[in-house]
Amino acid sequence: LVGRVQTSEQEVVASLYGYIRGAKKSQILAKYQDRPVGVISKLGKGRIFVFTFDISAQLNHHKLSFLEQVFSQAGVRSQIYCDAPEIDLVLQKNEKHTILYLINPSQHTSSPNQKEKRKVILRVDPRKLGIKGRKIRLRDLLGDEVIKTSPAELKAGVIINIAPQDSRMYLIGTK
Repeated sequence: LVGRVQTSEQEVVASLYGYIRGAKKSQILAKYQDRPVGVISKLGKGRIFVFTFDISAQLNHHKLSFLEQVFSQAGVRSQIYCDAPEIDLVLQKNEKHTILYLINPSQHTSSPNQKEKRKVILRVDPRKLGIKGRKIRLRDLLGDEVIKTSPAELKAGVIINIAPQDSRMYLIGTK
C-alpha cells in the first residue's frame, strides 16, 4: 500500500507495511489516516523507534528532513557531512588509523562521453573523531591526491572534486 504519511511538519509519500497498535503510551511521530505508523517508546533506560512505513530517503528531501528531525530528537549527531546526499560517506576508525570513504554511485553527467567531476563540500569535525593536531592531511589511498588542511578548515568544509561512479578513500592523519 502506498499512502501519504503525515509527520509533524510535512507530508511524505511512502510504502506502508502496517499500523502500530497500542501506541497510547508512545510519542507518535507519523500517522496515516489518523493511525500511527511511526512512534518512539521508552524501553528500559533507552528508547525504541518503530516505523511501519518505508523511511529510506532515496534523495527525497521531505524524508531527509524527517530523518534529520528523528536523529536530532534521539541525540544522534553525524561527525561527517557532505552536501550531496547521493554520495555515501563511511568512516572507519581503529586504534591507529581513521579512513573516510566517499562513494559516488550516481551516473549523472552533462555529456555522455565525458565524466565531469562535481564539486562537493565535505565537513569533518576532527576533534570529535579524536584526531588532534594543528595540521591535518587527507591522503587518497586510491589515487595521488593529498589535501593539506587545518582542523578549523575541515570543520568548516573543504571542496572535493568527484566524478560520477567514482570513489575516494582518505587516510586522515596529522602532521
